[in-house]
Amino acid sequence: MAVAEQTPAPAVAEPVTTVELRHARMLIDGAWVDSMSGKLLSVENPAKRCPIAEVPRGDTADAGRPKAWMAPACAPNWPDGP
Repeated sequence: MAVAEQTPAPAVAEPVTTVELRHARMLIDGAWVDSMSGKLLSVENPAKRCPIAEVPRGDTADAGRPKAWMAPACAPNWPDGP
């Protein structure tokens, strides 16, 4: 049979699975919170290449949260650093 006469094998349909995305949060000062910006990162299952969760995308504003929340509790011993 010539190459031009060959027909490709029919595509095999993969089963469709619906996965409920898990929404994680950050633990700051004993409380589970979202990022201040509200931005999320998608986490995927590397074996199946499908999203399994969304996590907060923390940034510099979130990094300052513990200091801002703890400063009053630790005053006057809390440093005035950056």
